[in-house]
Amino acid sequence: MVLLLSADALYVPDKTVAELSPRWAVAPSQFMTVDGQQVHIRDEGVKTDPVPIVLLHGTSASLHTWQVLNKMMEYTLPRNMVEASVRNVYADPNKVSAELVDRYYDLTLREGNRQALVDRFKQISANDSEKVKQLTMPTLILWGKQDQLIPVEYAQRFQQDIKGSQLVVFDNLGHVPHEEDPQQTVAAVMKFLAL
Repeated sequence: MVLLLSADALYVPDKTVAELSPRWAVAPSQFMTVDGQQVHIRDEGVKTDPVPIVLLHGTSASLHTWQVLNKMMEYTLPRNMVEASVRNVYADPNKVSAELVDRYYDLTLREGNRQALVDRFKQISANDSEKVKQLTMPTLILWGKQDQLIPVEYAQRFQQDIKGSQLVVFDNLGHVPHEEDPQQTVAAVMKFLAL
């Protein structure tokens, strides 16, 4: 048997990154240069996670190889990952009990919650900051100065952007001040409500 191919069938030209990017490098894809080579990276999930997961692929593959794993992770939830996350949002991780971790873990497993969390992380890059400036109602901003996820500078920006707002910063609390010290945060709310 003789197989005849045209010259067009034998030669397949390389494609530039610019040609491939619209299909294969949509947000949140980024490129960085390592030793003169462009490397395609995708940073997803919680940026301040103390135990990040780094996935690498082999030659002639792509980060898209991991999409099946990403999908699988939507249906798995290691309890130790939940515990590390809860400890990270408290200024004093010693306040994190096994019962608290159980509550976060169990409620995360509620039907629909994991998908909602995945969807929420996809919204992180959305910039709706100009909408905040349109708020006119009385606004109380509570913030933990020890917040490792969202620095206190954001609270100050909210106060600046929301006309007439009040900011209360708790020096010794983290990302969830209302949970870490309910009495202190409720006192601030009660004072605000007595406007």
